[in-house]
Amino acid sequence: MEMRQQHFNAETESAIRESREILSGNTPARRYRSAGELFRELDAEEKVIDREDRSKGKESGEAICI
Repeated sequence: MEMRQQHFNAETESAIRESREILSGNTPARRYRSAGELFRELDAEEKVIDREDRSKGKESGEAICI
């Protein structure tokens, strides 16, 4: 049986590194007082990503594969 090294895209690799940094104590984990606070932050991040995508010529709402 042949073993293969799993490959992830850049965004997933970044998330894995961030998770490892949080687990090791090198990066503080974000905390929220409510689900609403979390969702507001996620919505704000999504708007930033949409603006960046539009500046690169991508359509708003275009699927991003992770």
